[in-house]
Amino acid sequence: MTGPRTSPARRLVVDWLNSQGGEKVATDRGRGLPSQECRDEAGFTGGITAWPNLLKNMETAGIIEREVHGKRTLAIRLLPPYLDPLLPQPEPIPEEPDEVSLQLDYDKLVAAVRNLLQSEAPPSNEAVVDSFKVRLSEALEEVKRWRSKATTAEAQVKQLQQENERLRREAKAHKQKEVDSYARTQEDLLKAATRAGWTVTRTRGNHIRVTSPTGESTNTGSTPSDYRSVKNFRATLKRMGLTV
Repeated sequence: MTGPRTSPARRLVVDWLNSQGGEKVATDRGRGLPSQECRDEAGFTGGITAWPNLLKNMETAGIIEREVHGKRTLAIRLLPPYLDPLLPQPEPIPEEPDEVSLQLDYDKLVAAVRNLLQSEAPPSNEAVVDSFKVRLSEALEEVKRWRSKATTAEAQVKQLQQENERLRREAKAHKQKEVDSYARTQEDLLKAATRAGWTVTRTRGNHIRVTSPTGESTNTGSTPSDYRSVKNFRATLKRMGLTV
């Protein structure tokens, strides 16, 4: 192992990373480096929390550097002078961009290409210039086609967003109608219980309590959540002796 003297635990990590070519990179960046796999490869026998603490302390000491995304460690790399000089230096891992955005000023591009097409060239280079103008014309046409495709795509995205909003409103309205229907059904059951001489009261938790003439009672929510809650409430009242 190269570099200054280190503790036995740190020496395990340094030797392990040198055996990996100076770095350990996650093959699946979505999962990161599995801690248990790294501990086993390094021969580290400390506790579960000792491994991340060891790496953190080594990074603070300038022995390693870690590439971390959220709670996932994507790579661990040795830093000089602990890195074996005989090993090839690893290339940095490019960060994944969150979003790729390409913005072109098409009007300026068209004007620039038009100026090039209209520029005069020396007579001796006339054939070369003509060929160049043809290629520029083709490139301009390609830009126009991509601009048309981008405009069409933007219109489609806007249409899909509008359709999604319409479906969301319809689903919300349908859900409200269902809740209103359940509430009316529950209200009819409470009225039937009252007509039969049963007692309907509210608890401190704002639930509804229905008590039969025999003293048996049951509770239900003040607002039914779905059809099953109303169905179960009806079945309970019938079991208690109410004719519904």
